Amino acid sequence: MRERQVAERLKYLRYQEGWKWWVIAASDEFSPIPIGTLSNIMTTGRVPKKWWGRLGIEHHAPPRIAISKTDADKAVRSIMGNIDDSVIQEIAEGLYLLDDGFGNVYERYCPECGHERQIVRPGKIQCVSCEEINAT
Repeated sequence: MRERQVAERLKYLRYQEGWKWWVIAASDEFSPIPIGTLSNIMTTGRVPKKWWGRLGIEHHAPPRIAISKTDADKAVRSIMGNIDDSVIQEIAEGLYLLDDGFGNVYERYCPECGHERQIVRPGKIQCVSCEEINAT
């Protein structure tokens, strides 16, 4: 399991199933993790290393990557050989999508002008340049 999956599971239980924090914290899946820590995990998507074992998050050592200033192709081959598809997908989603933390996901860049957009509040996103508003 990855940190992101834990955060998504918490969001599901909290907002889709309507569970209270104390119910989530008392469940077999998340006990004995404190309520505040669970809330932070859901909000930030980061799990403190202290709880990795409890949540089944595997530790992966960073890959050894050879970077050559003179041979760009060699550097690219080295990087691509050490990254799996799920990591590439997470990076791509992080670059092109915005998540408001309440289940709404938006394109990061405005379709009208191409500038970056920002989350105004849950369910509402706005372009920083043309101020186009997209609310759900």
